[in-house]
Amino acid sequence: MSNKRRDFIKRGAVAALAMSVPMGATKSSLASSLIESISGHPPLSKANFEPYLNTRFAVYGAGSKVAEMTLIEVTDLKRSASRLAKLKNQPPLQECFSLLFDDSQMTRLPQDAYVVKHASLGKFSFLMVPVLTKRSTRSHYEVVINRLA
Repeated sequence: MSNKRRDFIKRGAVAALAMSVPMGATKSSLASSLIESISGHPPLSKANFEPYLNTRFAVYGAGSKVAEMTLIEVTDLKRSASRLAKLKNQPPLQECFSLLFDDSQMTRLPQDAYVVKHASLGKFSFLMVPVLTKRSTRSHYEVVINRLA
């Protein structure tokens, strides 16, 4: 069996598992560890990225490496759904945060989907958007992650 077929089967199993687990059960550590063991990397959460501030990430586009960037900021984006959940004494329904990357090499990348790799976190596909910041002498790129909790 080819690696592509195995990856497809693994991803299908994760999707089937996610669809069959009730929303409240997804918060259990058992479900999270099961999803992590099948997919090969931890779920996208703010807590998983915070320890890797000021570390390097390799960015790939069209199959080749296009840049090396440093994660300089992880920002919690408050959502109205989270505020409503707090008012009702319930956990937030979603986690929304942004990752800000600094490109010291001044690579000019267009807004696009890129594969981002980190030695400890693994490989992810993100929509990266060039942004202007107060540090305007360098290139910065933002990724916004909005996931159901």
